[in-house]
Amino acid sequence: MATTVLLTRPYGLVLTETSVPCVITQWRAFASASEFIALQEAALRYFETQSTPEQPWGWVGDVHRLEAIPVQAQDWLLTDFIPRAAAVGLRELSLVQSPSSLSPLTTQRYAHGTTPSGTPYRLRTAYFSSLEAALVGARLALSQPTLALHYPSYQRSAAQ
Repeated sequence: MATTVLLTRPYGLVLTETSVPCVITQWRAFASASEFIALQEAALRYFETQSTPEQPWGWVGDVHRLEAIPVQAQDWLLTDFIPRAAAVGLRELSLVQSPSSLSPLTTQRYAHGTTPSGTPYRLRTAYFSSLEAALVGARLALSQPTLALHYPSYQRSAAQ
């Protein structure tokens, strides 16, 4: 595997794994809404430079140590992150969760938002018990046909 660290913060890491290829956000502790958004935004900006609908990358979110996602950050994930990631080819979110922690509850609203009604994009969400399994799952998802998924162009407004 060829893992590269892009960003390190006390509460999380942004990594890439070129053998998949994918971006990995690995959460180590609680992050405030602004910290959560900043780390995800840094990862997403890198993702946008690498992934395209024709040559997509995967995304692995290791949230097994994340006890909560602040509501403002959840809203950002649904209204900004998902449309932008889908626009550059994200097909499936691979999430690492610990069944003995609160991480399944933490990601529940987010996972439901990956296929919001009335939107032209759909993302699958897959759950794994380890980072290694999630990387295998992300690689497998990238090898599958898109199943007629539609990735619209996404334009950021000047206010963002």
